[in-house]
Amino acid sequence: MVKFTIAKCERKEWFLVLDFVVCDDNEGLRRSVSNIIDSFMMKNNYAYKIKSYSDYNEKFMKEIDSFNRQKIYILDIEAQQNLV
Repeated sequence: MVKFTIAKCERKEWFLVLDFVVCDDNEGLRRSVSNIIDSFMMKNNYAYKIKSYSDYNEKFMKEIDSFNRQKIYILDIEAQQNLV
């Protein structure tokens, strides 16, 4: 079963919150990606949250395993850490 997180906006309507999960070992790139997401999402008045990770650690893996929200993953395919 998939659970959706909902929030109330200023107009008293219910809407889904979208999570962006950004994983990159380069802090500058993480910031740039977050800024692009902020600029697009704020302009379109969507509810969202950005979660940033610097490597594929245990906390990141728990994020992947959680199915409580709609998520968009932006991943560094050349990260220095193994996913095992």
